[in-house]
Amino acid sequence: MPTDDPPAASDFNISPHDSTRQSPSATPPHRQFFFGPVTQFIRLRNVLKENSSPMKNIIFDFGNVLVGYRPDLYYAKHFGDEARAWWFLRHVADLEWRTRMDAGESTRQCVDDLAARFPDYSEAIDMFDKQYFDMFTGEIAGMRTLLLELKARPDVHIYGLTNWSSETFPEARRRFTILQLVDDYVVSGDERLVKPDPRLFQRLLDRYGLAATDCTFVDDNLTNVEAARRMGMTGIHFSDVDNLRQQLGLFRSLTTGEVDQLQRQQCSACDWSQIEITDSTPLDRIHRTHFAGRVTLGADCEVSDCHVDQCTIGSGSTLRRIGLISNYIVEHNCHLEGIGEISHSTQPVGVDVMNENGGRKIYIGRGMTVGNAYLWARYRGRKRLMHNLYKNMLASSDPTRGHIGAGSTIHGATALIDGEIGPACQIGYGVIAERFLLGENVKLEGGLRLNDSVVGDNSTLARGEVGNSLIFPAHEQHHNSSFLIAACVQGQSNVASGATLGSNHNGRTPDGELSAGRGFWPGLCVSVKHNCRFASYTLMAKGDYPHELNITLPYALINNNMAKNRLEVMPAYWWLHNMYALDRNRTKFAHRDRRSIKQQHIEFNPFAPDTAEEMLMARNLLHTWTTLAYREHGGAEVTAYGMERGRRKTVILKPGEGYRAYEEMLIYYAMSSRPMPCDTPRTERWINLGGQLVAGEDMDKILSDIETEKTTSWQELNRRLDDLWCDYPTQRSHHAYRVLCTLAQKQTLDESDWNYFRRRYTEIQQLVRDRIALSRQKDADNEFRQTTFWDTEEMQAVMNPQ
Repeated sequence: MPTDDPPAASDFNISPHDSTRQSPSATPPHRQFFFGPVTQFIRLRNVLKENSSPMKNIIFDFGNVLVGYRPDLYYAKHFGDEARAWWFLRHVADLEWRTRMDAGESTRQCVDDLAARFPDYSEAIDMFDKQYFDMFTGEIAGMRTLLLELKARPDVHIYGLTNWSSETFPEARRRFTILQLVDDYVVSGDERLVKPDPRLFQRLLDRYGLAATDCTFVDDNLTNVEAARRMGMTGIHFSDVDNLRQQLGLFRSLTTGEVDQLQRQQCSACDWSQIEITDSTPLDRIHRTHFAGRVTLGADCEVSDCHVDQCTIGSGSTLRRIGLISNYIVEHNCHLEGIGEISHSTQPVGVDVMNENGGRKIYIGRGMTVGNAYLWARYRGRKRLMHNLYKNMLASSDPTRGHIGAGSTIHGATALIDGEIGPACQIGYGVIAERFLLGENVKLEGGLRLNDSVVGDNSTLARGEVGNSLIFPAHEQHHNSSFLIAACVQGQSNVASGATLGSNHNGRTPDGELSAGRGFWPGLCVSVKHNCRFASYTLMAKGDYPHELNITLPYALINNNMAKNRLEVMPAYWWLHNMYALDRNRTKFAHRDRRSIKQQHIEFNPFAPDTAEEMLMARNLLHTWTTLAYREHGGAEVTAYGMERGRRKTVILKPGEGYRAYEEMLIYYAMSSRPMPCDTPRTERWINLGGQLVAGEDMDKILSDIETEKTTSWQELNRRLDDLWCDYPTQRSHHAYRVLCTLAQKQTLDESDWNYFRRRYTEIQQLVRDRIALSRQKDADNEFRQTTFWDTEEMQAVMNPQ
């Protein structure tokens, strides 16, 4: 079980041991039934090279080093809410509680004790006992091959030192055969000591007669690594198998015979001494390739028909038919094929996001998230902040080499220049991209042209053009004539076919910017100029919008009524007329989240503190505009002010229904957020930082710490954001309570207020169910949906395939 804090993805650490183990002098169980590929083991031992550096004892942590343990992913599925899963692992099943089991206490007793303290979470707590092994994700990629390489060396002995319950470790060792490759090990549950306690490290040294200075310790938990270093060991903070190979010095130069073999396979090099491999690099899978500069080839990789210049090719990666790949680190298990060129500058790459004129230029590098990029691009007025972002944060991100994240696939791209590509991305035929940063699980397809842009996790761009934009997670834009430029779109959005967002050169001043909140949805053939700003969940009807816009009403439908020469805005349209789509948005983005790392945190729920604050402001605006309308002409027509530049009027459609809908939506948000009384004032300012909502006062502290150099790397900043994500459910509950107080016009709620809101919430829940059913029934009753089918049976078979 994990014993480190805060619960970042790499910090859910585990450690195992078999309480029935024999004494050190007895034959270890894993040697009695060795499951590894014996032929490879023998071959590796026979090809040890004379230039191999002497190594003695390498000590591995097990959880998230040899096998993946991700309770955060498991509980995110259980709760249907990633933030709530993090909160549960931080405040309920917390570090102190997990440590008790790792220190040898009974799992069942620990589960029962915690369930008694938190009865509302008893089911989730019980999963640590009943569904424990469902929280594992299998072997860490490439680590089995690495262990086999190490075992083939006569100068290396492999040990394990891990925090793991003695009750669950025997079954874990049976399930995960990679653990059987470890020669000897010590487990916290048997010793009743947990890392980073130096006594546990000393226990291993004493038991196997080791000197600390002869040991290298590998762990994904930096606290444990630092403890090992204090003991006199060499400590390596684990991130991935290829980085570990580098730090262990497992890459070596080619022998004369290996150079001859590659030349027979029609390979060439400017300087063969610059080519490095591992003992597990399959030279028989490297053909017709020219190498230039320093090139490192990882284990189990394949390279054919390529020009490779100054690159590191990760374990298990495949490169085929690439005209040029230059200055890139290709992480493990990537597949690259049929690419014209993929290259990266040796200097930091500037990306002109949100604005074509370079006024929001950022510099990209490894480990940056879309939230990091937004922070850099948005707060331009703080000169000290900008100075330190460049001086400190950039240096922490390896900006002079490109990176292709683990598990990414690139097939048929034309040219990819100066880009950072996150894990599990997919780039397809005909894509041309220059100066870009992709988050995790991003798809670029179908002849897309992309430049000077950041694209957030789980987004898809295809068949169009995107430039100078900063796009938050879960954005869809995959139609032939879409065009997006100089924009910040805050995700969970969709750009329909024919949309032109941010037309160029429409004024006598430099081109401006477009800013859109979450859930932005411009319809077919929409044309929007700079400068424009849109509240969350704005739906734009088809049309050419001739003027700059500032839409302040969320969930609204806007329409350019040319016949009446006016802009029309219907507030709360989604809630009133498209409930099915709104409810689907609440779940679909989370269900489509295929990320495994999840470095960028995302609030997927359309009902959240940011949208709640927009609704509160919208109610005030509707009240003001309606009051003015009644004073001036009896309320026959309610007009808004400040939504469109120009002389024509903006008409609010159904203002009364919109006002009441916002109140229903606010109650729905607040009551579903588990409102919790608090004494602090309501946080009115929420920053959408790449998908993660951050309270304004927390954001101010983050910015101040960067300016004073208390935070000097993206890694440190993202750990801060991890902490805030753990606390976000509590903050959301407090905010929800204050929203109810605002609606009740009170400082605190009494019993009658709670009864009223409970009753209203029950009524609203039924309203939601009824409107969802009504929305779907409209489609079912539409006779034109049946016109292309011969009969009902055919329609059902086509519309509901098995």
